[in-house]
Amino acid sequence: METYSRSYLMEVVETQGILFEKVKDYIPGIDVRHFITHYMNSKVRKLIDEGQAYLCTMDSEELFHYFLELDKYQIK
Repeated sequence: METYSRSYLMEVVETQGILFEKVKDYIPGIDVRHFITHYMNSKVRKLIDEGQAYLCTMDSEELFHYFLELDKYQIK
């Protein structure tokens, strides 16, 4: 059995790609490499990997703000 539906897979991949592309727009001057490293090791990413539908269907901006809140990410 798969963790989450294949229908979410492409959406998750696309949304995270957009998040990584747009993070500079959300916070000008942010250290993108630092952000991506912390995001990929975050609680949010773990929940997505577990198939949490709520997170799998967020758009990139919602995901960004949820990550900041849940993981208490400090912007560099």
